[in-house]
Amino acid sequence: MNKTRKALIGIVVAAAALAATPANAENTRKPGPMARTYNQEVLFDEPVGFWTSNVDLSGHGRNGRFTARPTATVMPNGDRAPRYNGVGQYLTIPDGNDWSVSRTGALTVEAWLRPDVLQFRDDEGPRREYVHWLGKGTPGHQEYVARMYSLHNHAHRPNRISGYAFNLSGSEGAGSYFQDVVVVGEWIHYVLVINTNRRNETYPTGYVKVYKNGELRDQDALVGFNVTPGNGDAPFRVATRDLGSFFQGAIGKVAIYGKELSAERLRRHYQTMARPTIR
Repeated sequence: MNKTRKALIGIVVAAAALAATPANAENTRKPGPMARTYNQEVLFDEPVGFWTSNVDLSGHGRNGRFTARPTATVMPNGDRAPRYNGVGQYLTIPDGNDWSVSRTGALTVEAWLRPDVLQFRDDEGPRREYVHWLGKGTPGHQEYVARMYSLHNHAHRPNRISGYAFNLSGSEGAGSYFQDVVVVGEWIHYVLVINTNRRNETYPTGYVKVYKNGELRDQDALVGFNVTPGNGDAPFRVATRDLGSFFQGAIGKVAIYGKELSAERLRRHYQTMARPTIR
């Protein structure tokens, strides 16, 4: 066999070996997306605030303060979360421009909730129908809220879970919801999106939408109630909004993003936490 032929064979063998080796061999030794923890998945999406308790893990340093410190419970992935008694325990995070929709034109609010009761004892509404378990709003500074109805209520909305965007003056808001059978002790992944940037004929001034367990469940136009979100001075609170009602149960992994997260990313968050189980 001449030298030229040997050289050609050597080139072919080397090329075959190279083809058999992944082009990103170095990357394959690094943890892939599924290897990230839940907190890492959230931080990958660059939240402007992320609280597993009262400490902001986002790097922005906006820590909150507990009132009547709640106890702790365990989430599906083994992490701990605050458990509120439904009387007067809540978390307050001081007002910041990053918590307002008008800051970037879009906002995503994410949390895991686990109701300990289906009929709340300290609720509000026209006929004491629901609790506000998360939100930003005080009189004259209303922005948005997450709401859960009691099982039995005069509005005939058994355990409906919803999210609303308001004008600063308050009154009726533009909202989306899901209304499923709720089991005491079952964790629910909840996401509220308010977006005034993406507009079309159906949503001429933007929309509000809610996700449950990584799936989009409802989407509604802001124009339906002539809502133009503003930047108020109210703090952001968890387990209540403006002390008018209090949630009884656990609320963990609360995150705010100054953008709309994609359905794919929200699904990844849900999957990373693992299937909710009763604790």
